[in-house]
Amino acid sequence: MAAKANSLIPFPGCRSFYESEQSSFFGRIKQVDDLLLLLHKHKFIALTGQIGSGKSSFLQSGLIPALRKGHNGLAGKEWVICNTRPGLAPIKNLAYALSENNLLNPSVKSTPEQRKWIEKNLNEGISGLESVYRRSEIFGKKNLIIIIDQFEDLFLHTDRFNNAAVLNEETNQYINAITGANFAEDIAVYVVIALGAENIIDISPYRRLQDLMNQGQYLLPRINSLDVKRLIVNPLSGTNLSISPESMDSLLEQFGSDMRLLPNLQFLLFKIWTTFQHTSVGEMVIQTENLTEAGNLQHCFAVHLENHYDSLDTRQKLVFEKLFKAMLSEDSLGKLTQPQTLTHLSSICEASTDEISFLLNDISEGESKFLDILPPDVSLLHGNSTHSYHRNSLVFLKNENIFIHWDRFRTWLEEEKESRDIYKRLVQDQSRYDAGKTALLRPPDLDFLWKWYQNKQPSKIWGEFLVPGYQNAIDYLTLSYNTYKNELLLKENARKNEIKRYRRNMLIGVVVGLFIISVVSILAINANNEKRIADRERLIAIKAQEDLAKKKLIADQLNRDLFESKDSINQIVTQLKTKEITIQKQNSSLIKKSSDLEKSSITIKEQYKNLEAQIKETKVAVTKAEIAKEKEVVATKKAKTREEFSNIKNQLFLLVGEFLANENPLELIPKLNSKVNDYNEISNEVFGTIQPNNTLFQVLNIATTKLEALRNRSSQILKATAGLRTISNQNGSFLCGGDDGYLFIGGGKNKMNIGERIRATLPLKNEPIALIATFTGGVYAINSGKAPNKLFNSSTNMPAVALLNSFKNGEYLLATQNELVLFSLENGVISKSMLRDKLLSIVPLNDKNKFLLSTQKGLYLWKTSGEIESLIQLGNGEFSNPVSAMTLSRNIISFGFQNGKILLYNLSEFLQNVMVNPKEKFVFHRSDITKMLFFEDKLFSASLDKSVYFVDLKLENSAAYAVKLVDNNSWVWDIIIRKENNGVDFLYYADENGYLKKYFVNADDQLNWINNLVKSK
Repeated sequence: MAAKANSLIPFPGCRSFYESEQSSFFGRIKQVDDLLLLLHKHKFIALTGQIGSGKSSFLQSGLIPALRKGHNGLAGKEWVICNTRPGLAPIKNLAYALSENNLLNPSVKSTPEQRKWIEKNLNEGISGLESVYRRSEIFGKKNLIIIIDQFEDLFLHTDRFNNAAVLNEETNQYINAITGANFAEDIAVYVVIALGAENIIDISPYRRLQDLMNQGQYLLPRINSLDVKRLIVNPLSGTNLSISPESMDSLLEQFGSDMRLLPNLQFLLFKIWTTFQHTSVGEMVIQTENLTEAGNLQHCFAVHLENHYDSLDTRQKLVFEKLFKAMLSEDSLGKLTQPQTLTHLSSICEASTDEISFLLNDISEGESKFLDILPPDVSLLHGNSTHSYHRNSLVFLKNENIFIHWDRFRTWLEEEKESRDIYKRLVQDQSRYDAGKTALLRPPDLDFLWKWYQNKQPSKIWGEFLVPGYQNAIDYLTLSYNTYKNELLLKENARKNEIKRYRRNMLIGVVVGLFIISVVSILAINANNEKRIADRERLIAIKAQEDLAKKKLIADQLNRDLFESKDSINQIVTQLKTKEITIQKQNSSLIKKSSDLEKSSITIKEQYKNLEAQIKETKVAVTKAEIAKEKEVVATKKAKTREEFSNIKNQLFLLVGEFLANENPLELIPKLNSKVNDYNEISNEVFGTIQPNNTLFQVLNIATTKLEALRNRSSQILKATAGLRTISNQNGSFLCGGDDGYLFIGGGKNKMNIGERIRATLPLKNEPIALIATFTGGVYAINSGKAPNKLFNSSTNMPAVALLNSFKNGEYLLATQNELVLFSLENGVISKSMLRDKLLSIVPLNDKNKFLLSTQKGLYLWKTSGEIESLIQLGNGEFSNPVSAMTLSRNIISFGFQNGKILLYNLSEFLQNVMVNPKEKFVFHRSDITKMLFFEDKLFSASLDKSVYFVDLKLENSAAYAVKLVDNNSWVWDIIIRKENNGVDFLYYADENGYLKKYFVNADDQLNWINNLVKSK
């Protein structure tokens, strides 16, 4: 159900923004555009960020309004938006959301039967959601987007009920349902989930979900100070309230870059707004004293909660205190509190569920929503009063940062932790006392425990929930107290006897009586202990008898087995004796037939030879069996090692999430070193080499970026004012240029103004140091310390595609989009060849007089003599799209297509038969390939999909080990590999935003750089 906002209040307080409040939502315009762009590429998006970073508001007041304005999807620009939250019944809640307001079938009113039908389909697995959409009225007409907020519900609350296994199975089915539709290409079903960064580790068991998150994860970035200022000032525009410059500076200073303070900021502004609206009229200005009075950012929640607590009566305060104490976490995973059911809280607080519901209502609804209450399923919210919650509802503190600065809350948790520790120690002491390992309690422990018991009055329900044995523990404490009290009374009486001798006889009776009572008590206790010991010994004896009976059964079975073995041995002995008699008879027969031995000698020799052959075959069979066994052992070991390899890859993926969520990357560097070393070791053991891994480079790049920011370092070489289109190595340095017309030589400071948009560079060994080709087909010679010298211009003024050495002495080749020009520095233009269609790429072949051309219509061979031969037209075989880039290494030619596909061929075989099958095929890019290069048996490729990949061609199935080395935010136009002075190889790339940056090519080099950054200051 859509929530309603208070249109008079521009700040949402502690809750998230609603869709209807988009006019008050500021500071996230760029991020909304980024997410829409990502949604254009992927149908499954995971929005991640810290708790309190504004993910829910971003979806409701940012993404949803943008979709409603019309964003192209598979089914056009109309969107059906389904808002849901997993809660405690994920599939039922999703079915309810899909059936609500007739989303899927506008012409048919929603019914309970329809909801049950949707729920049944969702439970059928990965095809469930697809089936529901295909049978709806909106299929093919409108896009369906399911926005799942608080996705971590799936992992946080499944252990709070006895049916945890059922919930975990439902979690599997739920994840299968929402991810399954992603793999049907014609299905316009989109899913966007919001997941806390600290919960990314929880998705590791779900491989399909993990793979989709790798492709479509969007980390909500920190909000900058300018946007913070906008979200403070813009909602106040047009109202009678403004903020002073001093107050604005104070808020910006307090906020810094800590995204966890975003809820604090919204709540502080909400409190100040409501205070002013109730107490003032006319134009009003927020001053620093108003911020201080409301508690500033750190303590605004604490001030409000303390005021709320003070407004309660005595009974309500007691229940309120017990409620928060009952939510103290028992684990050590960094959470202060843990979820509890309303029923459990009711029993612990000794209050009715209605009474607790009434208390919770003021801090769980609207702008003062400090804690969350999840019903067993969302349908129970429909039509219910907000003042009463279902008894099985789950109560939990979603954002503990809200309460952490409330002194009373911290005191309660410390007191509760101390009480739990005291009670657990008391139970342990009582158990040891029953076992005869300790005596009754004595001061000072007795005084401390008795005082705790009298002051706290712990209930039996509270104690039994923590550790069973409450009554025995309290009895033990009471017995210790009474015994010690009696001892003190005896001592006091003895002292009085000494002082008042004349009353000795009267007091003797009292003392004796008291002594007898004490003795009787002790005897009773001892008798009780002896009875307990006797009962335990009786149980031990019974258990011993049972063990003895079991051992007797085993012995009987062994005797039966022995007798059976003995019978078997007797049978074997009988058989041997029979064989012995048979052999004796055979010997007699042989003696009788001795005269025939000579005649049979040939036969015997042949039989002997056959026997030798059989023995040899037997030895070979044994050897083969031993080899097979060794292979089985090796295979088993390899399988185990491969499992370890899979585990370490999963751990690297989890480490990505940890780096993204952790503000201090230095804490994770030891773990990073350990995991990388484990990966290298196991990869060598399994494959005999260190295989490239996409996640490994991803976590190294994230760690490098965070550490370089921490140490004020950068991988950025230079920044031009417009897109950089070309880069090349030049005598130990580099040349690059682009649309701003500047040629950069070795860095950002040494630059030369060409005056035209640069499209290609050709470094030379001597003067001039380089040739430059431009967007209008002009060619310039670049000399050290001199102005650029324009040599000539192409006849059609079309953009240059490439500038190459023609392999003839002193001659060069300019390739524009429709012309090939041979020229020299001395003689200028030598010859021109016009092309009939647009040239996309050109590469020189091993035969120095031939070049391979790629155009919009196909591939051609061009000779420097001017002859052009058609090789293949588009639409044949693999060449259904134009080839946008080519590169050649030895006899391997690589074709990169406009649809992102890459094919590798043996050049000789391809020139003989263009329909031959490619040696390799890669499809990891999604748009035009702009540049490819070979380096050390690796193929590097850049694309307009803003990425750079590489594959190791030495590996079998090399496509499976493709690595996304660069994940850029703009088109990548050109790449080179440079070995710097320290011997480290770097990939340099030039992009559409004018950046020239470098990335490590080798993971070990990058890890060394990370460790050096850690050591530096």
